[in-house]
Amino acid sequence: MLSRYRYALIGLALLGLGVSVTALVVHYRLMTDPSYSSFCDISATVSCQQVLESSYATVKGIPIASGGAIWSAAVLLLAFWGMRQPSSELAGRVAGYIFVLATMGLAVVFYYGYASFFKLGAACPLCITMYVSVAGIFLVSAAAATSLTAIPARLGEDLSGLTKSQSGTTLAVGWIAASIALLVLFPHPGQVGSASAGSDSVDAAPAPPVETLTPESDFTPFMKPEVDADVKRAALRTLFRDPRYNVMDGLDVYIDDYSKPDPIPQEWLGQLNQLAHLGDVHAREAEKAARAENAPEPAGIEEKTEPQQVVDAAEEDDSSHTDNKELPPPEVRHS
Repeated sequence: MLSRYRYALIGLALLGLGVSVTALVVHYRLMTDPSYSSFCDISATVSCQQVLESSYATVKGIPIASGGAIWSAAVLLLAFWGMRQPSSELAGRVAGYIFVLATMGLAVVFYYGYASFFKLGAACPLCITMYVSVAGIFLVSAAAATSLTAIPARLGEDLSGLTKSQSGTTLAVGWIAASIALLVLFPHPGQVGSASAGSDSVDAAPAPPVETLTPESDFTPFMKPEVDADVKRAALRTLFRDPRYNVMDGLDVYIDDYSKPDPIPQEWLGQLNQLAHLGDVHAREAEKAARAENAPEPAGIEEKTEPQQVVDAAEEDDSSHTDNKELPPPEVRHS
């Protein structure tokens, strides 16, 4: 039964070790090559780069992936060498040791998983694979471990047996030496930054005087942050005097003079959809004007304007009332 657990632990440890080494390679490339894009940068939210370049990716300059590699190598050695006799009592205790390591690893996974998903809002495929490896090792070792309460009492005895075994001592010393070498020799961000800054200072050429610039000159020295803003603007003015930067592309729609009337041509009016319902308005107005000019005027009849007609009608109405009504006799007053 423990044999199957042993193989499962070895496979999961190899998975975690491979993922950790890959994350270290990607981390190193991101530090040394600004143009590098890793294979696991799928989108803005599924990206290794966004996580590995964050403040959560290192502890005092040491990549978290280094800890993952060291931890996975320890689990691999315990499962491969410590559980080499699955039927022995030692194999069950070694599974318990792996369970203790997996418990600590799972706590670290929960913290960095929370930071990745909720603080950074990004998912790193390499990190997620490592989370799966740690969770799997935790579950398998919990099932394979026997008498966890006896582990503290038997720890000294098991360490003594490790030192008496030549192969066990060799593997333990090799693991310790490789872990120290990884922590010490892996370049820190400050070391990479200072080295690149030194190479840039050696390769950088001084900026030539602005008066000597032509459109064919190299304007790269003037684009650096330490260049004075006035000097940079003067250099850019020289660059943009090049006629190649002053060619109209025909897309500048706001440069026309819209104060001048520009009516729609008559031939376009006939193609408008509204004319199918309203008819040709200009043709109707022209026909009406021509009919009014050609109509004969009646002789001897003077047309009165509308206001004069209203006044005449009012006078006729008053005269008709006056003719048909008798006036009363004048009133005589006696003193």
